[in-house]
Amino acid sequence: MAKVLLKEDDNYNDQDHVWLAESLGLYRELGDKAGMAGAMLGLAFAGGRFKEPALARRQYEEALELYTAAGADYGSGMCLAAMGYLAAEVGDRAQALAYFQRSAAVLREVGAHWHRLGPLTDLAWLAWLDGDVARARAIYDDALATIEALGGGWGLYWVLNMPNLISMAQGDYDRARTEALIIQSAPGRRRNMASGRTRLGLIDYLQGRLPEAQAHLEAALVLFREIRDENGMGWVPPWLGCVAYRQGDLNRAQVLIDEGLALEDPHGNWHELAFSLLARGDVARAQGEPTAAAAYYGRSLKIVIEHSDQPDVAERLEGFAKLAGAAQQPQRAARLFGAAQALRDRIGTPIPPVERADYDRARASASAQLDPAAFSAAWAEGLALTWEQAAALALEP
Repeated sequence: MAKVLLKEDDNYNDQDHVWLAESLGLYRELGDKAGMAGAMLGLAFAGGRFKEPALARRQYEEALELYTAAGADYGSGMCLAAMGYLAAEVGDRAQALAYFQRSAAVLREVGAHWHRLGPLTDLAWLAWLDGDVARARAIYDDALATIEALGGGWGLYWVLNMPNLISMAQGDYDRARTEALIIQSAPGRRRNMASGRTRLGLIDYLQGRLPEAQAHLEAALVLFREIRDENGMGWVPPWLGCVAYRQGDLNRAQVLIDEGLALEDPHGNWHELAFSLLARGDVARAQGEPTAAAAYYGRSLKIVIEHSDQPDVAERLEGFAKLAGAAQQPQRAARLFGAAQALRDRIGTPIPPVERADYDRARASASAQLDPAAFSAAWAEGLALTWEQAAALALEP
């Protein structure tokens, strides 16, 4: 889930909690409902939404009631955005959608256009996870138009993050490169430069331009380390590991991916964690360790399922299909390959050029184990599966 603007940093500590609690008491003595709401909202953050989501939800609900009673629409809009983020994190997609829609509407009404971008981009992210690319693009276009009307700046970098990943997933590398260059040149923070270089590295990697990808990613990692950005430090090594994997250096690939896994935050960065596990499964498969590969693929797929992330299901299905083909289970391989193809066709996410040769070899190997009619029949069975059914098939022992 993209992070709402209210949640740029989670640097709250025990002392912050004490101060917020004291602030809440003082506001109660004064009868200041808006102040009480703000303190309650801060307590929900300081208390740790990931550690105590039920408590945080009650605090958000109380804050929203107080903001409403005080007639503080701006505060209500921000509180609704935070409630949407919490609902998304605990897997309540419908509730998250409702909160984000209400938040965006309220913040638009009060003219809080900068802060409206938080729930707006989260709505786009939910649409993408549902495989509704057209809706996601439309919402992002709305957000970008808002940014341009406000003068661009750092917000352009922030809003372009997810559309850039969508462009890559759809194989529109020219558009993705343009977006990455804008991210890299956005003013105000060195992290923008590091993020832009990372995106350029991803684009080159997906196109099979391995030396160029490695150069961009290594430069990005240096920048992330200089600014002590743990998110970037966890995100870049697995991609460098993918480069090493494609270059045939499996030991280096394993070390780099494991480095990223050691730094991942499973709460705030589930998408990156799922990717790293997928990459680690690819390396284990290439190392001749199918049991380990299946375990990594399974962990990755379960994270994706938990967040109903449809666009990322296909690649996990293909990983399991490759294992099935190598294990002389051609019908299972054909079903999984077919299901993955149906999902890619529906969403519009083609196989990246860097993966094409490996995919074609695995599919050809599985196909050679069956007569053409039997393989086609199994493939058709896979095409007819829903993504949930296909994921369940992949996870069958």
